Amino acid sequence: MNFRIKVPFGIGYGHQKDATTTIPELLSAFIQEQIEKEGYADDLLNLRVEFAQAGASSLDFVVITDFKGSQAPVYNRLTRSIQRWCVDAASQYNWDIPFPQITVHQGA
Repeated sequence: MNFRIKVPFGIGYGHQKDATTTIPELLSAFIQEQIEKEGYADDLLNLRVEFAQAGASSLDFVVITDFKGSQAPVYNRLTRSIQRWCVDAASQYNWDIPFPQITVHQGA
């Protein structure tokens, strides 16, 4: 059977103006290129990058891929690869990857 992988990925609010247009397109094209380079293209059935939400500390996307069942044995490897490709795309396009922050207020 075929299968789907959904990988969440977030970038900083500094990229808000491009979050629903340019960024999903760039990330999708980047991931497609990596899938081809690493030899998974023949088994890729679908690739979509969608804006998911404005999160607490990041603009969140989801990378949705559908693969032929023949790739099921490497499901975990594909999941890790997609996450790596997201980070690589962020580096290439200078998207910052935020981390949750806590502000502590101390009394005088």
